Amino acid sequence: MDGGGGCPSCHCSPRRRRLSPSSSSSSISSSSSWCHDGGYESEDPPPTWVYMTVWVAGVLVYVNGLTGDFVHDDVSAIKTNPDVLGTNPLSHVFLNDYWGKPMADPLSHKSYRPFTILTFRINHVVFGLRPVSFHLLNVLLHSCVCLLLTRLLLRLLNLPQGTVLSAGLIFATHPVHTEAVTGLVGRADVLASLSFLAAILTYHRAIEDDDEGDPENAEDIDEEEEGEGWEGKGGVSFLVEGGGSVGGACWDSGRRVLPGILHEDTGGGEVRAEGTEEGGGGGRRGGGRGGWMWVHRAGVLAGVGTLCKEHGLTALLVCAAWDLIRHRRQVRQLLCKQAAIKAVRPLLGRLLWLGVMGTTILALRLWLLQGSSPAFCDQDNPASFSPSTLTRTLTFSYLPAFNTWLLLCPWALSHDWQMGSIPLLTSLIDVRNVASLVFYAALLLILRGGCLRKGREGQAVLLGLSLMVLPFLPATNLLFTVGFVVAERILYIPSLGFSVLVSVGLARAGRLRAPCLLLLLVVFSCRTLQRNRDWDSRGSLFLAGLRTLPHNAKMHYNFANLQRDLGNAELAKHHYGEAIRLWPSHSSAHNNLGTLLNDTSEAENHFRQALKAHPQHTRAYYNLANLRR
Repeated sequence: MDGGGGCPSCHCSPRRRRLSPSSSSSSISSSSSWCHDGGYESEDPPPTWVYMTVWVAGVLVYVNGLTGDFVHDDVSAIKTNPDVLGTNPLSHVFLNDYWGKPMADPLSHKSYRPFTILTFRINHVVFGLRPVSFHLLNVLLHSCVCLLLTRLLLRLLNLPQGTVLSAGLIFATHPVHTEAVTGLVGRADVLASLSFLAAILTYHRAIEDDDEGDPENAEDIDEEEEGEGWEGKGGVSFLVEGGGSVGGACWDSGRRVLPGILHEDTGGGEVRAEGTEEGGGGGRRGGGRGGWMWVHRAGVLAGVGTLCKEHGLTALLVCAAWDLIRHRRQVRQLLCKQAAIKAVRPLLGRLLWLGVMGTTILALRLWLLQGSSPAFCDQDNPASFSPSTLTRTLTFSYLPAFNTWLLLCPWALSHDWQMGSIPLLTSLIDVRNVASLVFYAALLLILRGGCLRKGREGQAVLLGLSLMVLPFLPATNLLFTVGFVVAERILYIPSLGFSVLVSVGLARAGRLRAPCLLLLLVVFSCRTLQRNRDWDSRGSLFLAGLRTLPHNAKMHYNFANLQRDLGNAELAKHHYGEAIRLWPSHSSAHNNLGTLLNDTSEAENHFRQALKAHPQHTRAYYNLANLRR
């Protein structure tokens, strides 16, 4: 066996070499040094310092948010939710929506997230209704997501540790995550992210198992030197029984692998050289049962993520994208009719199974709607209620660009973006259309760059783009109408891809890489720590919202409610009036303002305005009746 400098197992070397099964079976045999825990290959020591640094960063930037109270949606989803408090039977967790209403109720939000509610219930059983325990678990879950992202980059892309560390730290400290981590209801997004990343890692195992058994369908690595900073570590010899050695093997995301030489017997047997048989278990070829087992597990994990939050299902889209990225040479040859379909049969089989599993999960999720869709109003998503096709198209096209700007410059953050926070785009001459064009042009350029760039860097760009774009699709209003304009917690999963793309860009910055990264982390960490204080209490959150979006009617309405509860009637009247000025059909503002007025005729007018805007407003009917009594 040649012990030269090339790496036969991974894409760390300039050229890819592969040993045939016949030569391997005559040269090496299985060794106990390769085996552990039922036949899996032994692993090299992982880059512990990278994992620990990312984990610590993910915890430290949220330490000052642990003392926060239940605020905003936390109150209805946790503090007063009978499914969390245990006043409902445990079975109701799987029958009710996220806010405790039956899924069959026409007024239900239809957000079915039983696994997230189950974690809230366990939190309550163990620690009671103490906010600090809920916050602590959120922070720990976020740090676990940071670890999984680090693992994914090392495992799938075998990136240099500096690039992986950059991506992990950017994600760990990004201020846009405060709504998902410090805001307790955002746990749904964090849990979905855990299942999301686990599904991708599991599916990658299926690809590896199939590729190891089928050298012709293995991942192609361009046979030329990759860019500076992207080379893997050098040769390491592995001893095998009989005194031989496998030379030149290199680090592959923390695993020692020899595709085409060794395989794993998933039935619990030992690792053997291909071409040998022991007992009744022969060598496994591409598309074998081992690979399909991992595909099925990925589907289960995607289903679990969907039961944490709906967009967990998009993990299957990213799995499919990664499979195509990894085998883009074979796909390109097939499209150019330079290869037979047999060459990509395992790939097509995996993609088919992803489609079947995704369709099944989606069908079950639609069945849970109980025959009715969630009812939204124009306050929730004004563009979707606009009668103008042009307005809807321009606004919906602009919103992804605006969300990307929040990732790039997370300074103006808010817990609520409803009621005119983002004015509708009604004309082609609106200057914001330029931002939309720049955004989509940038996406195309990044996609083109990833396709043209060879080796791991190209794969990293394409995977980062997939992680950023595909999980965001459900929030674009293209597939169905959503009940929000912008929601920062929705960016939790897409920010995974954003972090990868930024870290890849920084890797090409040369000497400026370290100072740029340090400056970015300092700014992100300071903004996150500041934003955590905004979520400390109801008052601080509403004040922060007013500072960021003074033209948002709902901010004034919420602040007015707070002042009313504190006994500041005059200040409450002022902000109710501001809410009505900004949104004249705000029925609740009209009703609440009417209850504070001493002039009965003026109060009656506001009650009638509330009923005009919302004919089923029961409190306005009750207040009007009391006024006339």
